[in-house]
Amino acid sequence: MTVEEHAAILAEILANPSDTATVSEKLTILSENYGSIVAEKAAADLMVAELTEKNEKLIQQNMELFLKVGNVPESAPPEQGETIPTYDDLFDENGNLK
Repeated sequence: MTVEEHAAILAEILANPSDTATVSEKLTILSENYGSIVAEKAAADLMVAELTEKNEKLIQQNMELFLKVGNVPESAPPEQGETIPTYDDLFDENGNLK
């Protein structure tokens, strides 16, 4: 029911407060509409709660993945006395690998 329909029903009730049959009929319509709106709101609240929970889990999983991907282990530093090979140690005079 739209807001305009709701206002029209209320206007009919206010215009004919002594007509018990019309007032009773219109109040029944308003009562049924209220019940359906309450049920829809409860369903929407449940859906919002579920989506909020899923979103929080997804945020947590994304953060864990981000930290895992962003945390690249560095290569171990050379031990004492070990030297890092130079270009000359790896290639011969012709530029080929030794």
